Amino acid sequence: MGTTTVANTHGANHSVAADSAHNQVYMLIASTAFAPGMTGICAQGGGVDANGCIAVFQIVGSDP
Repeated sequence: MGTTTVANTHGANHSVAADSAHNQVYMLIASTAFAPGMTGICAQGGGVDANGCIAVFQIVGSDP
């Protein structure tokens, strides 16, 4: 018995950018349209998983 995998024809997460002036990191999140019924990070943030999105991460609290 083998395993079945579904290829993501919409690309993959591959780029990260950082802004040291604002202490933020930006990460591209690929579409999850290939995985019906799956809720990804884009929908959790108010976007559309099928479109993909850009996640922005930043430090919470004081930055020494």
